[in-house]
Amino acid sequence: MRVAVLTLALAGLAPAAASAAPFGEPPFTPVSGEATCLRATGVPGELVRWTSTGARLEEANAAGFSAGAEVRAGGAPASCPAVASQANGAGVLAFAGEDAALRVSLREPAGTWSPPARLEGARPLAPPVVAVSERGDALIAWAEPAGPVEDQFYRVRAARRPAGGSFGAPQTLATIKHAFSPQVLAGVSASGEAIVAWTAVTASAGASLEPIGAAATAIAPPGGPFGTPSRIGGVSVAALAVAPDGRALLALAGGGQVRLAERAPGQAFAAPTRAGDAPDLLGAQPAVALRSGGGAVVAWLTVTTQGVTALTRTTPGAFGAPVVLARPRPAGSDPFASALNQVLRVALGSSAIDTDGGALRAAIAPDGRAVLTWGGLRARSGITSWVAARVATVPLAGGHVDAQALGGPLRDAGSITPIVLASGAPAAAWTDNSPLFGSERGRLRVALEGVMTAADPPAPTLTVGAPRKTRLSVDDSLILPFRCGGPCEVRASVAGPLGASGVTELAHAGRGRLDLEPSLGAPIAPLRRGPVQVTVAYGAPGARTPLTKQVTVTLQRPPSRPVPHVLNLRARRRGNAIDVTWRTDIPAKPDDFLVSGAATRSGLPLALAVSDAEGRSRRFRFRLRPAEGVKFVSVAIATETLRIVRRATAKVR
Repeated sequence: MRVAVLTLALAGLAPAAASAAPFGEPPFTPVSGEATCLRATGVPGELVRWTSTGARLEEANAAGFSAGAEVRAGGAPASCPAVASQANGAGVLAFAGEDAALRVSLREPAGTWSPPARLEGARPLAPPVVAVSERGDALIAWAEPAGPVEDQFYRVRAARRPAGGSFGAPQTLATIKHAFSPQVLAGVSASGEAIVAWTAVTASAGASLEPIGAAATAIAPPGGPFGTPSRIGGVSVAALAVAPDGRALLALAGGGQVRLAERAPGQAFAAPTRAGDAPDLLGAQPAVALRSGGGAVVAWLTVTTQGVTALTRTTPGAFGAPVVLARPRPAGSDPFASALNQVLRVALGSSAIDTDGGALRAAIAPDGRAVLTWGGLRARSGITSWVAARVATVPLAGGHVDAQALGGPLRDAGSITPIVLASGAPAAAWTDNSPLFGSERGRLRVALEGVMTAADPPAPTLTVGAPRKTRLSVDDSLILPFRCGGPCEVRASVAGPLGASGVTELAHAGRGRLDLEPSLGAPIAPLRRGPVQVTVAYGAPGARTPLTKQVTVTLQRPPSRPVPHVLNLRARRRGNAIDVTWRTDIPAKPDDFLVSGAATRSGLPLALAVSDAEGRSRRFRFRLRPAEGVKFVSVAIATETLRIVRRATAKVR
């Protein structure tokens, strides 16, 4: 597997900058209900978050947060509000409602938010995207069904509003057939020129672990309609930034690479060029920020290995050498199992509304530093956080790079975003919610450069009892009773890279229970009765540096049911598909098997096939797509929820 070039600083003519002060954290700010969808609006220090009735504005400061105005959506919001503002207050705020309506609120420069009005003719499938110019030109773009959802037909549409005017009728930019839900991006220049980009993964690539499709861009002059879209192939996901001067930068991730397509002011997008390698089983996630004059940052996060790489420049043209902000984690002996485990961990730690709360995001501070935030796994003192908030600052001109993890390990981070304060200083904000189902205890967190971190409150006493059940099957959880001497947050992990983990908390002194759920491919109990080490971390609410204690429990796992052997495995190429056949020594079900294709015998999978067919058999036939690049086919047996065993590999004929 190719690895991105590792370097500690950007190449550049400017001297290395002095190390900046670390990010410090004031006490958390509690909020009513779930705290989620936290995003910087574009006004210095201002953020917006979701509420059950719309959106709430927040102001970040050295003491935490100050609540601002509430904007009611006029209906139940079905997803995160989409927001964009300029430093002078010009802004647009859009809500996708549960009734499939799109409602929009506007803020004039130095003004207040208007009551949301319904945008007629819009039926967004997912949250829309918005953009606004300093004088108030607004752009909204979205994807909507063009027929029954099961047909996978979509329209990409956009609506524009000139400064001081009203939104015109939506314009359809493209119709996409046989595709997964498109990703839509948008930006607007200071003159009101509008740019919309979108990606769509086609169904023909649907068996790939990182499905590849195409991207397209459409540009509209001020007051004029969008032109004919231009198409770019080989894309999984993209990121777009449009500067006030009209320059635009599109980062395209797919096929193990990140490419850049740039547009000079008033011109079309140039052909994309390679920015760097991003090899990963599940692909890469890009982020980009751009300012007038061409200064920019491009970064990407590899989904499975959690590596983060950044490129910067101060003027148009080539970028400097890559900077590794987070080194890729080893994929382990079974990359596929590691990838699935990562997907499950992130999914379990995500808000039901803000499913991309830990995504990589970028901004540029007035002093010429890029600010990047993301969420990733963090292991510390035997405890693994599913989603820990991270922040890094990278000078566009090259120099010292600062990167650090934020918050503590007892709650998972969500809705992580960079922000620039009114002083021009960089900061990072995130949400920090209770893990308890249905809990109304949400929190807002912020880290500011040069601010002292608040001391942790004293930790309560913690006593951990013995489990009542010590014979655990491969997918059984370990239940540990405990008692806290006061309000507490508790997290526990079983030793090992994929060890079971559990998290809970008590609002008052009393008794509780930790439910440690096994991870993919890593049952908790050994087959032979023996000791299992559990690390328990605990502290008062909001603790960044909790106390830990080691607990030893004696467990045993009963034998698993017999696993069939794969015999006479054959793989034959048939156009853009591969016919895979085999038999087994004992009857099995089709959904016991996982078929994957790779370029080498032990390489990362390029395609995947499963079946939900009923009935047991000893003979099986699967069709694997796509076939491009696949030279070897492997059949793995997933006979239990958390046990995946690779049994056979054959060369494609």
